[in-house]
Amino acid sequence: MRRKGWLGLILAVIMVFTMTPPTAFADDSYACEIMTKDGRTTQYETVKAACDAIKDGDTLKLLKDYDSSVDSTNNFGISLTARYITIDLNGYSVTSHKESIKYGYALKVAQKSSGARDNTVTIKNSSTTRQSVLASSSYQIITGSGNGKYNQIIKIEGNIVFRDIDGETPLGIELGTGAKLLDTDSARALVPNGGFSVKEADGSSYIYGNLSNAARRSADGNIVLLHDYEGSDKIASGSKDSVLDLDGHTYTYTGNGSAIDVNYPNVTLTVKNGKIVVTDENTAGAVLIGKSAGGIESSEGNMNNRGLILDGVELTVPGDTYGIATNGTETGNTVMLKNSVLNVKNGLGIYFPSDGDVIIEDSTINAKHAGVQICAGNLTVTGETVITVTGQPQEKTDNDGAIADGAAVSIINREGYKDLGTVNIESGTFNSAADVEVVKAYSFNNANKTEDEWAEAGDTVNVKGGSFSSDIAENIVKSDMKATVTSGGETTVVIGKQAVENAIAELKAGDKIEFQSVADDTDVKIPEGVEVTNSTGSDMTINNVTVADGVTAIVKKPEPTEPTNPSNPSTDKPTTGDQEQTTGDKVDADKESDSPKTGDDTMVLGYVIMMLAALGIGGTLAVNRKKN
Repeated sequence: MRRKGWLGLILAVIMVFTMTPPTAFADDSYACEIMTKDGRTTQYETVKAACDAIKDGDTLKLLKDYDSSVDSTNNFGISLTARYITIDLNGYSVTSHKESIKYGYALKVAQKSSGARDNTVTIKNSSTTRQSVLASSSYQIITGSGNGKYNQIIKIEGNIVFRDIDGETPLGIELGTGAKLLDTDSARALVPNGGFSVKEADGSSYIYGNLSNAARRSADGNIVLLHDYEGSDKIASGSKDSVLDLDGHTYTYTGNGSAIDVNYPNVTLTVKNGKIVVTDENTAGAVLIGKSAGGIESSEGNMNNRGLILDGVELTVPGDTYGIATNGTETGNTVMLKNSVLNVKNGLGIYFPSDGDVIIEDSTINAKHAGVQICAGNLTVTGETVITVTGQPQEKTDNDGAIADGAAVSIINREGYKDLGTVNIESGTFNSAADVEVVKAYSFNNANKTEDEWAEAGDTVNVKGGSFSSDIAENIVKSDMKATVTSGGETTVVIGKQAVENAIAELKAGDKIEFQSVADDTDVKIPEGVEVTNSTGSDMTINNVTVADGVTAIVKKPEPTEPTNPSNPSTDKPTTGDQEQTTGDKVDADKESDSPKTGDDTMVLGYVIMMLAALGIGGTLAVNRKKN
């Protein structure tokens, strides 16, 4: 019986050992082990010792939780520089208590630049029963291939969660130079701050941490921002044409220099569908200035043929700096705003001293010193563009750089700059501060730092349409329709048939409109109660009535006429209602004789008004003859 009892006990012990995972009996004195490519395994008492020993192709496997506050040999997370490695968390967790952007990671697999090459790093949890947690104050995982020419593919496998040690939203993975994740829904969740997805030549989509890496690898030039981003990585174009789709997200730039940099020649960067916010008051919005990131220059030693297109983008720049700026020594540059907003309320909107094109289409610019200022190249403004400048002109003290002239649009003929091409302002709304000329075309004298007359401005500048807060110099107006409108205590100058018609449609009783030019054979329709002045220099037609130059007319509603009696036409006399005519002082037209006198202009006008009523036209005019 005793033998049977001992035999049962032995069998029970064997069953316990058989059913219990080997890790439950692992020697607690070992923190981890390394398995080489040929299957040899070595255990280490500290993670630091294992990190120093690991080689390319090895696997590091945790044998217990790692806590930086407990491991006295390593007061931050686990850092490895080997390539083609696997980190098996094995159901254990890594916690780093180091509070630092640079060192506050749980895992770091950023490789050195020396000997950089394409490789893959796998971070996995092989346990099917335990969850692994990566906890830290900064990014939980920091990656990088060491050289942007090479890729480091990061694979995350198994049950792994990220956690911030202070309970904040975890930053996830920092995809450094050349590092990328296969683009999946689960992978996107690991990159909550930014992330750029591109389709590569192999047909697969990958996630990168910054735009330049993504642009370099994109097969079709398209890049999509996956989440809102906040950080110091600027939006750099890279060396080939690309399109960044913000996809409705906000890119908050906390760095300096500029938020957007087209940093290679012969490259166009398009940014669309989202917001870009600059936080540093000394930082510009976008620049096409300076040498390329790779040192590549054009044949003339400059960064020629660069382009920036903002399409459906709101770019906000807080400081006294530029929204967008180019270099005056360069050629072939292009800046385009399309359905976009440029907010530089303490600085200058667009400064374009280089040869090329500025195109503003259905966009808004808010600035202080100037809205759009060009010293070379071409400018086209179209659509429902609105440019507003709030500042007063400031004295210029140096020869170079922008001039704070307070204009919504300024075209400057400057010595030492490349040639101006053609400026076409076709439509839009343009506002400057009180008593500041809204559109300025002038020469700048470098010797005495003054604005001089530019007699040939009309050969370059064509203001064809729009609404303006001040008058426009006659030599640059290229439209046969121009009027000044006073409404709600504000006076604007409208140019072009469409702009004038739009302004008239908004007129109400008590408003005023004065025409400086009207196209031939144009019959202008004016609402009742509006005061109209013809200052065109010749007759014009208002509500089917010919009104002579110098005449002011108030459109009034006609009084009803008696119905026509066909059997007695002589009794059907039209009524003119209450008419007023003035030739300086107002005179009641009903007090004058019924028959005109030779040289009596007042009575001639009275007959014109009676003809209007007789024709049943929409309104009668009280006419005031001004002295020519």
